[in-house]
Amino acid sequence: MSCKRLIKMLFHISSMLVIFILLFSHPGVATSGESSEEEERQKSRLIDYMVLQSAGYLGFIAVGVGKDFGRHKINMLIGYVPEDVGGVEVWQYNFKYDWHPFQVIQLETPYENIWIDPYYIGMSIIYSDHDDLFLELPEQYPSGYYPPTALRYTLNIGASLQYGRHTFFIEYSILDVNLVTFIKHPKFFTDNYDYFGLKGIGSLAIGVKFEFE
Repeated sequence: MSCKRLIKMLFHISSMLVIFILLFSHPGVATSGESSEEEERQKSRLIDYMVLQSAGYLGFIAVGVGKDFGRHKINMLIGYVPEDVGGVEVWQYNFKYDWHPFQVIQLETPYENIWIDPYYIGMSIIYSDHDDLFLELPEQYPSGYYPPTALRYTLNIGASLQYGRHTFFIEYSILDVNLVTFIKHPKFFTDNYDYFGLKGIGSLAIGVKFEFE
């Protein structure tokens, strides 16, 4: 990695951390009302957990931090795609939001503190840092010829299993441009499903969260 790219990466990481602190350091953002001692301690923390994820368009490997607001969870992750995996080396800076509409369910097992969240949905905003990607259209193209390639969005659906302070999750993420193409040309995807499968419009991700005490 060149020194210039390393400096740029460190700048983006520090910027994301500053934004995270500014957004979530104020205790007033937490849900109001009576709270247990654990909930009060959670409100006082800036960061509630570390998250590690693979795929889902956030990078071959992505690591970050998150804040828990009950049914709402906010995550910021740094993703990396090595050249031997993606063809080019790419760093990604990801904002991820999850909404959990259901209460977690405790499983009846010999092991205590095992909970399952059967369903949650969310979205991600992805910025990819590479010389061939752009936010503003290069001058050689007419206005509106291409949409920005460095900024992408996903819709996510997932489920998770929690054991103690560890939460394991699996997600299916649909990329915005793939969804648009699928809506415009559904027959192409159905005719070639055996070739594309679900990877034609989305990516299956796995990950784990490590909750802080």
